[in-house]
Amino acid sequence: LNAYSLLRPALDELTDAKPDPALEAQVREVAQQHPDVIGTHKCHVRKMGFDYYVDLDVIIDGNLTVTRGHDIAHDVQNAIRAANPLFSKVLIHVEPPAATRVIPPIR
Repeated sequence: LNAYSLLRPALDELTDAKPDPALEAQVREVAQQHPDVIGTHKCHVRKMGFDYYVDLDVIIDGNLTVTRGHDIAHDVQNAIRAANPLFSKVLIHVEPPAATRVIPPIR
């Protein structure tokens, strides 16, 4: 039992196990605070060493320019990093609403 409790965290990292669901919820909540984010879709949080890597799809108005979409992605990326310094690498994908099943904001 003691060996298992010692090895489990290391095995989770080696097998790319999903971390605490509260981290994903935090990522989605922060992203959805941006006024141009309609919702989120895929969200993957992975532990790498002491840090976490985030890969998130945000849903925005499909009529916005590429430049505006790019700016929104950077805004969301910076907000997620500011919310939790352990989120060291944050990759944001911008999607139009018609392309995905939208998870609406938690408001």
